[in-house]
Amino acid sequence: MNEIQILNKFAGRFVIKKFQERFVHEAIKRPKDLHRRICHQISTVFGEVYEGMKISFDNKDKCLFLSWGEPIYLTTWKEAKEVMSSGGGGYLVIKEDGSGFYAETEAYPATIYSGSS
Repeated sequence: MNEIQILNKFAGRFVIKKFQERFVHEAIKRPKDLHRRICHQISTVFGEVYEGMKISFDNKDKCLFLSWGEPIYLTTWKEAKEVMSSGGGGYLVIKEDGSGFYAETEAYPATIYSGSS
């Protein structure tokens, strides 16, 4: 699957219905806007059912990763965790097959949303 296919599949599974199309657009064309939403308005992207849920990633799992100042890029869960450990918040990690995600706000303490299907 290419990046757009992953994002569409993911959005269809996890993103609030009225925001799904916009999510994919922002992820590709306006990643800073999507990052800002994850940081400050995460409940406009994901339903509250995902707040505080646990998900397991393996260190070698491939994923799309969104953080401040960069477009979404393909990496591994291990590498994403290393970036996230430096703090700052406002992260979104999507499993390469679109079947799971981890997201956190930038506030302290961060609000965590995650899920899998």
